[in-house]
Amino acid sequence: MANIQSARKRVRSNARRERINRVRKSKMRTAIRQASMALEEKDLSAATSAVLYAISQIEKSTQKGVIHRN
Repeated sequence: MANIQSARKRVRSNARRERINRVRKSKMRTAIRQASMALEEKDLSAATSAVLYAISQIEKSTQKGVIHRN
């Protein structure tokens, strides 16, 4: 365990960011999975909206630094 106050704070903030990033990454993966399933079912309207939502989640994750840009 860290002994310096700033190091203790960094441990707390890293844990908080890890929880937030885990949620964001999970939402992104779920959106991608749902888009893939909609494409396999060949339902055009559902697939279109699912793919657009998946793209949105991927871009948000990229902007927040959860995944790398490229």
